[in-house]
Amino acid sequence: MKMSNSTDKFKVNKTFIEDWGKQWVVVEFKNGTKWIPSFEDLYRIIVPICECEDEKYPRPEYLGKFYVLNFITDTIRHYTPFELLAKKYRIPIRENGQVIESNGANLSNTGAE
Repeated sequence: MKMSNSTDKFKVNKTFIEDWGKQWVVVEFKNGTKWIPSFEDLYRIIVPICECEDEKYPRPEYLGKFYVLNFITDTIRHYTPFELLAKKYRIPIRENGQVIESNGANLSNTGAE
């Protein structure tokens, strides 16, 4: 199974950077731009994702941010393949803006049915 549109947007590689003497994650975008994400970058991405999920799944439970937490925890603890996470967390797979596999996600508010 393809990883949604993600693999079409950019490549992610671990690269040994000689000057720093260590492996680093390097993201290479389709246009050739390279980016080495930091923990601050991850923070700046994760916080708004959690906020958006909380807006979708509001109080009293605030299930959204915990959905993200559980997804990230499963990813880190087990290096679970994305395909299995997509099924478990009902993440739809999209290709060229079209849903090709819903994985049980409720798509009624997305216009993507």
